[in-house]
Amino acid sequence: MQVKQAATILNEVLVPEFIGETEGTLNEDLSNFVDFGRAFADMATSSDFEKFHKKIADKVGKQIFVDRVYTGMNMNILRDGSEWGSVVEKTRFIPDDFDTNLVWTLTNGTKYDDFLTFNAMDAHVKYFNSKVTYRISIDKPYNQVKSALQSAANYMKYINALEVTIKNRKTVAYNALTQRVHNAMAAKRISDNKVIDLLTEYNQKFNKSLTPEPAIYDKEFLAYMIARIADVSALMSEMSTVYNDGTAATFSPKEYQVLALNSLISANVDTFLKANTYHPEFINDVKREAIPFWQAPSDELGGDIDKRTSLNVTISENILEQGDTTVSRGFVIGTLRDRDSIAIFNNDEYALSFQNPDTGVTKTNYMTDMSLFADPTENFVVFTLGAGV
Repeated sequence: MQVKQAATILNEVLVPEFIGETEGTLNEDLSNFVDFGRAFADMATSSDFEKFHKKIADKVGKQIFVDRVYTGMNMNILRDGSEWGSVVEKTRFIPDDFDTNLVWTLTNGTKYDDFLTFNAMDAHVKYFNSKVTYRISIDKPYNQVKSALQSAANYMKYINALEVTIKNRKTVAYNALTQRVHNAMAAKRISDNKVIDLLTEYNQKFNKSLTPEPAIYDKEFLAYMIARIADVSALMSEMSTVYNDGTAATFSPKEYQVLALNSLISANVDTFLKANTYHPEFINDVKREAIPFWQAPSDELGGDIDKRTSLNVTISENILEQGDTTVSRGFVIGTLRDRDSIAIFNNDEYALSFQNPDTGVTKTNYMTDMSLFADPTENFVVFTLGAGV
C-alpha cells in the first residue's frame, strides 16, 4: 500500500487556504494524493506490499460490486402483451351521417317503417402483426471465483451485480426500442406535414429574427411556446382529423395526452419561465416527459442541442411493402401524442438456465419478444424550431 504523509500539505496549504489565511489560490501538488485506481496488471509494484517486511503482498480488504439499477428514460410506452396469438387487432367505428328527425315532419296517411331499415355502422379495423426478438446471456461460475471472494455473502453480491448489469442492459435496449418507435411515428408525421414550426410562427407574429439556439433561452419565446402547445392540447381534445392521418375523426382527452420535450428545453421552461413568474401555477403547462435526445446524445460536454434534436430515419408505409421514405429534420424539440398512438407490447420475457456438467458453470439466457406498434390514426403532432434539415 502506498502511504502519503499529509501533515505537510495540511499544515502549509490545505488548512490555511480553507480558513482564509492565504492570499489567492495556491498551486497545489496533488500528485499521488488521490488514488484514481489501477488495473490488476499494474499492481505488482513496491507500494503493493506491507510496510514492515516489505515482502508480503497486500490483501483485498473491501470488495465493491457495482449494482446500481438504471431506470432509463421516462418515455413509458410499454404495454402488456398476450401469451397466445400474435395479431393485435384495433377497431374503431365510423358513425353514419345525421338524418331528418321525422318526429316533426309527420304527414297524414304516410307509412313510417324506418325501424325496419338495417344500417350497419362502418368499422375501421387495423391489424398489427410483427415482432422483434433478442436475447442476452450470462455465465455464473461458482468454484472458479471462490478464490477471489471473501465470503458466501460476497458471492451473493457478485451474482446480484451480474443480474443487475443484465437488467440495466435490457433497460437500455428497451429505451432504444422506445425511441425508435417514437422516432418512426415522428418521421411519419413530418412526411405528412403534421408539423408546427414554433420559431417561424413566433418570428412572423412578433417581427423577430430569432434563430433556434438563442430562442431556447429566450423568456418571451418560451412563454409563446408553452402557450402554443397548450392551445394545441386543447384542440387535440376535440373531435377532428387535424392531428392524425385523416382516416377517421378522433380526439385525445387531456389525461390521454403526452408531451415529449427535449430535456434542455424542458429545464429552460422551469428555469427561465416558471422560476421568474410570480404565479407559475397560472402557466398552462402540459404534462411532459423530459427526453435528453431522440437518436444520440451529444458528444460534447456543452450538450450540442442541434445533434440532440436532430431526426434522420427511414420509414416504410407498410412493413410488408417496399417504397421507403427517408426523413431528415433538425431542431425537433418535442411531440404531443395520444397515449395510444405508439406502444411496445411485451409479449414474452423469460429466462432459460442450464448448468454445464463439465465446467460447473450455469448459463442463463434472457429472452425477450416485443411488438412495436404505431397507429397514425391516433393524434400525434411534431414541434420544431425552424424548417431546416
